[in-house]
Amino acid sequence: MTQNLAVNFLLKTKQLEEYFTKKLSISEIMVDSKALLTLIGSIIFILSGGIIPTVALIARLNNWWLGISSMVSLLIGLSLLALSTWFSHSFAKKKYPDYASFITSKKIKLKYDSNFLFAYRCDEIRNKIFSLGFQDTDFDDLIEYYSRQSGNIKNKRWWPITLAGLILFPLWSEFIGKQIEKGLGVFLIMIIVAFVLTYFTSIFHSMLKTILLSKATKYDELVDILKTVKIL
Repeated sequence: MTQNLAVNFLLKTKQLEEYFTKKLSISEIMVDSKALLTLIGSIIFILSGGIIPTVALIARLNNWWLGISSMVSLLIGLSLLALSTWFSHSFAKKKYPDYASFITSKKIKLKYDSNFLFAYRCDEIRNKIFSLGFQDTDFDDLIEYYSRQSGNIKNKRWWPITLAGLILFPLWSEFIGKQIEKGLGVFLIMIIVAFVLTYFTSIFHSMLKTILLSKATKYDELVDILKTVKIL
């Protein structure tokens, strides 16, 4: 009997996890075709803005127009990103009128509205939990289970990234110091590279988390939602 209860619990937690990751993803909730197309355009221009100064350094080019081209490309990319987010929010307001008050009215925004996503997911997860046969007394067990799953993934997958960062950072600092000594033109390009790398570092960090810690991140998000739903 105990084994049957354990199997039943694991099967239902798997269904809840799949519902959250597939049916309640950002792309499923609030990204339409217009938002997707402008998002792709944004990525292309931002990548171009990062590639231009990198190529200039490798080829030892010292032309001021390369820096301007890079900045223009980045500006266009960020503008398209803001437009894509605005399209997503407009789509969500029409699709979910009951949640319109949670969706920001700002026209320039580079991230999806976390307040709306959290509120919508809380309601949907609450309904799903009870449809699966869970009771109010099961919330603590669900929170503990998903928290443990997240911790196991982080412990196994993230420590090599931390080690690589500790090794590469001194080497990169030495490279930058040598490049700055080569003249004003290279110095200006390096400033642009610094801004670009800062942006790309955040993107790369997000990509690594998406690739290596996607499940752990989803578990953490689900745990936050369960903690909120528990007190409703």
